[in-house]
Amino acid sequence: MTLLEEESLKLTEVQRLEGYTDRVWGLAWNPATGANGVRAILASCSGNKTVRIWQQRSPSSTSFDCNAVLEDRHTRTIRSCSWSPSGKQLATASFDATTTIWEQNGTDFECVSTLEGHENEVKSCFMECIWEVLPGNEFYTLFLNEKTDLPSCLGHVRELTDRM
Repeated sequence: MTLLEEESLKLTEVQRLEGYTDRVWGLAWNPATGANGVRAILASCSGNKTVRIWQQRSPSSTSFDCNAVLEDRHTRTIRSCSWSPSGKQLATASFDATTTIWEQNGTDFECVSTLEGHENEVKSCFMECIWEVLPGNEFYTLFLNEKTDLPSCLGHVRELTDRM
């Protein structure tokens, strides 16, 4: 690698997102934002059992403001967060053995489901669509995490499919 290539790869801090009282464990960019004049949105999660939603001040800005704090759903550290491909839902995984699905409605977020049944901490979640055509041409979306209990997950997913 040449010196010119190394210089082009140099990272520069543009803003420190502050407000947490504990370690930040995860960060997720909303895939439906940040292009075509839509301000970027990201979520961060922490040991203080909260998720913060950050929005870019303007499409050309490098500054972000905290627009929402999601709290009172998890009882332990939130270790991971992940947006749905549509950017309409956010999954959060916690050491309290639950995964919570939040839905954005304007600037507000509502808990639409809590996936329970894990025996231990949920350390990671990754919200990606897996489409499977079932008899009758029904579609189901599965939310994958480190230890998915598929039968109970399907029960929760059937409630959420229409929201995606």
